[in-house]
Amino acid sequence: GGRWEEDGVIKTVPEGELFHNYHLVTVSGVDGASEFECYPNRDSTPYKEIYGLPSLQTLQRGTFRYKGFCEIVNGLTALGYLSTETRDDVGGRAIKGVTAELVGAAVDCSQQELREAVAKKLSLAVDHATLDACQWLGLFSSDVIPADTRTLLDALCAQMKPRMKYEEGQRDMILMQHKYTFDYPDRTEHVTTTLVDYGTPTDSSMSRTVSLPVCILMRHLLTLSTKSPKSQLFESLLGVQRPLDPAVYTLVLDELAKAGIVFKDKVEKVVMKETEK
Repeated sequence: GGRWEEDGVIKTVPEGELFHNYHLVTVSGVDGASEFECYPNRDSTPYKEIYGLPSLQTLQRGTFRYKGFCEIVNGLTALGYLSTETRDDVGGRAIKGVTAELVGAAVDCSQQELREAVAKKLSLAVDHATLDACQWLGLFSSDVIPADTRTLLDALCAQMKPRMKYEEGQRDMILMQHKYTFDYPDRTEHVTTTLVDYGTPTDSSMSRTVSLPVCILMRHLLTLSTKSPKSQLFESLLGVQRPLDPAVYTLVLDELAKAGIVFKDKVEKVVMKETEK
């Protein structure tokens, strides 16, 4: 589910409704896409204290996905393919038969008949993108589910694995965006800071953005002189630490920039009229 604060009010979305509660966000700098779906990412409320922003009125963390993702997940959920309930009637069967049973169709129906039955179950047009996704995942096919499969979710994962691996020339992408609103006596500033990073021929973007910050800090720890002020800073940080100290995170961000991992800032200033002050 999701939990966040908006205009001073705590809002929640139950787990089953999460993918019905998304909004579209425009992001520039992404190859082949300009709008993304964004849905709440778990509980955002503790971060007011973590970041030392007790007066903040709105704070929400979200997860980006390509357009159409949420509707497809809602469709798979409605079919039952996200269920983790243990079953003895899944493994070793053709997945087409399992899908047919989930929508009340005949097990020996054709793929087109099964597609039509799924569309009726989901109240969607037969040519809807969700049905295309189901077909691409092989849910209407004669693919045999691994014999040791005990849940519908595991059956779905077995269909995903051979289809969703990176092929030669494909790459991953990391997209992160922060939006801030700052109110001053004479103006309001809307600040957007965006990171778009792609995998390289040798490394995925996920591996670079996760590992490089740790490596940067470890190298500094191992090479700092014990007389350096930064050495004293690191010595005072015991145990697992969040990167909340500017001396720590600016060091990392500066070096990440040298590796081409850069946040780009956009500032929009709205000057208040005399009558609004």
